[in-house]
Amino acid sequence: MYNIFKNPMEHLLNTIIIALLICVLGSILVIHKTNVAWQKHSLTYPQITAYLSESITSKEIARLKILINGFGKNTIKGFQYISNQNALKHLQQDSQLKEIVASISDESKNYLPNILIVNTATSSNAILNQLKTKIEKLDLVTSVELDEHYTTKLNHLITFISTISSILLGFFTICLILVIHNLIKLQMLQNSDSISISRLIGASNIFIICPLIYYAIIQLFIGYIIAFGLINWFIAYINKLFISMSTPYSLFTLIPLSSLQLVQTLLILIVLTTLSVFIAVQSILKKYHPQ
Repeated sequence: MYNIFKNPMEHLLNTIIIALLICVLGSILVIHKTNVAWQKHSLTYPQITAYLSESITSKEIARLKILINGFGKNTIKGFQYISNQNALKHLQQDSQLKEIVASISDESKNYLPNILIVNTATSSNAILNQLKTKIEKLDLVTSVELDEHYTTKLNHLITFISTISSILLGFFTICLILVIHNLIKLQMLQNSDSISISRLIGASNIFIICPLIYYAIIQLFIGYIIAFGLINWFIAYINKLFISMSTPYSLFTLIPLSSLQLVQTLLILIVLTTLSVFIAVQSILKKYHPQ
């Protein structure tokens, strides 16, 4: 702490660099959390369309839903049943399709199928195809359709976002560790004489490492406060901007990290910082101050 107040401008620059890196890390975490919430609540996952027998009853439809729920477990959001009568009425009410329906329909018979739409909660091709196969084998189900093209595109999009987030998170975490590592090495080189004297009087490695760990953690903590202050301000600004816009932008909001997540992030950074300091000190002591 004394060193920070002794040379405030030098340490201010270091703190700003650390704050900017933490700001980037925090932004990636916020985007990841927002992406998870978007996938859970706002994303339209693929639907499985099951064409049912013409003579199916309401009891059989209820039993069918229970069976399909057993197949999907946590991968099914719900169902939408469209009878052939309701489908015909809907088509007849459509001004553009009314004439076409009238020309091909027969008053004595409804040729439209009964449809059960299964709303899923996953984009996994393997899970969806497995679910489709099981539904096809059920009685009273004549055929099943799944838009595999949409499923593949959605799966690739989600995988791409998750992969990019992980790569950026790892990259900027390494950058932060390297900055702290080089900062500690610079501090040790600047205080080379005092370290040499401490060595002569029998100071242990722990005696030398502890002040540097405190110094690095203080720098980290100050940078952490600055970074998440900026992030929360930016989140509030962006959310206000989106709310003032028309849909679909008004439905999009960034989700800030919770208090527990902030504490967890800080603890992880402290552990990484301590490890970085330890490695930096050990390398300098072996090279310039051997016992």
